Amino acid sequence: MLNPLLASLDWSTRLEGNVIHYTFLKEGTQLDLDDEDDGPSTKVLEGWTAYEQQQARLALSLFAAVTPLTFVEVDDPAQADLRFALFDFEEPGLLGWAIPPGEDTFGQASGLAAFNFTSPRWDREAGGSLDQGGYGFITLTHEFGHLFGLSHPHDTADGLSTMMPGVIVGPYHGNGGSTGDFELNQGIYTMMSYNDGWPTGPMPLSTSLAWGWATGPMALDVAVLQYKYGVNTDAGAAGTIYDLADADGPGVGYEVIWNTYGDNVIRYEGARNAVINLQPATLQSEWGGGGSLSFVHGVHGGYTIAHGVEITTAISGSGDDILFGNAMDNMFDPGAGKNQVFGNGGFNTVVYGGARTDYSIDYDDGVWGIEADDGTRLDVLHQVRGVQFDDTLFLIEAVADSSLIIGTMYLALLARAPDAQGFQHWTSAAFEGIDLGRITQDIGASDEFAQTRGLLDDRSFVESLYDTILDREGDADGLAYWTGSLSAGDVTRADIALSFGMSDEFDGANLDGMLDHIAAFGDLWA
Repeated sequence: MLNPLLASLDWSTRLEGNVIHYTFLKEGTQLDLDDEDDGPSTKVLEGWTAYEQQQARLALSLFAAVTPLTFVEVDDPAQADLRFALFDFEEPGLLGWAIPPGEDTFGQASGLAAFNFTSPRWDREAGGSLDQGGYGFITLTHEFGHLFGLSHPHDTADGLSTMMPGVIVGPYHGNGGSTGDFELNQGIYTMMSYNDGWPTGPMPLSTSLAWGWATGPMALDVAVLQYKYGVNTDAGAAGTIYDLADADGPGVGYEVIWNTYGDNVIRYEGARNAVINLQPATLQSEWGGGGSLSFVHGVHGGYTIAHGVEITTAISGSGDDILFGNAMDNMFDPGAGKNQVFGNGGFNTVVYGGARTDYSIDYDDGVWGIEADDGTRLDVLHQVRGVQFDDTLFLIEAVADSSLIIGTMYLALLARAPDAQGFQHWTSAAFEGIDLGRITQDIGASDEFAQTRGLLDDRSFVESLYDTILDREGDADGLAYWTGSLSAGDVTRADIALSFGMSDEFDGANLDGMLDHIAAFGDLWA
């Protein structure tokens, strides 16, 4: 059973079978219509040009791409499940209409879709609104949607459907009603909406009829079609790259990704600011219910991701970009610029070209700061576990404050860098909530400490901390204070080592050396 969001797009009927026969009604065919308001009339049909037929076939192929439907073109209308008609509506503002399965409209049986070829929003040759992404093309797919049993989100289809949650229909909300709860009643989420395109987006709607509109069924439409007809389980290919357009133009529009294979990529290679969002549609009445759009500022097109589709990688160009991950293990390559990355669960890794020493790294309270020494990148990373350079991978566990302090305690108390096994043991203990003071005391109580730095007298031990941790000679006052505290029994050697390791003076050069050493361990916490 469909939830209220999806039920608002369901006419509660479907075509019989999954092999659908269709025909283009020929020029000169007479179509008898009986309109409740205008009475009976006879329309003499226009013939379909080769280009118009091509675009209609393309529109049908989009339905086959997401369902097991197959289409067979026939010449005899009597053998056709679907009949396509062209005639002059004599009202330029009317674009088309279609009769859903089981309905009888204008005295015609179901399966008929008619289009107004004289409308300024319909072009009969390539390069105009009937190109995919154009307003004429979305008219095709919208009316075809009715033929397959889809309804408008802003009406009840004579009681066979429901209205989309939160949609208000009235004189102040246009023909398509309001955008409803979570703004889901708009073209980027369903081609059945009259709120075409992305009216709530950061840019005005496209000023061209040739591009900037939905390119076919969107995420909510796909879900209802699959509920009715089944799922195409062999769609797309693994490793597909979906490129975001860098400018408006022919073929540009809003598209949903349906791909049943994994390891796919959304990529932008230009200099504009981009948003790439890898989260698929949830199909619930919530933000993201119809998907989350990946787009480029200034371009009227982009991608949403259908429910159940796996896109794992986001690559962006040289603008100031925002990248969002999903619950899977994601790879991000945000390119040059000032970027923000938001992981969303999983083992998320951000890729940087060049050596680790080409960058400054800061990590605090779950947030990374990565700055290129040449000034080309300044990124803030949230919920990211790894940062991959050409020569090494840094993991969140390795660069956490507690991990760096534990590594420093090895230098301070054992006069050596940490080994992998010991580092994994103590850092895991810290992640489980064991206090750093307790861990430092345990290291200071080890046999190895007793045989190394533990052999030094108090003053020599304090001098070793200045040299090892602060990379300088001890000043007279500092040496006297710490040596006196040890002699008086006020502190232990582990206490002093921890104080040095947590001091603001801890030398950055030593920290870089520690980072390089820890990075070589790889993933100790898998």
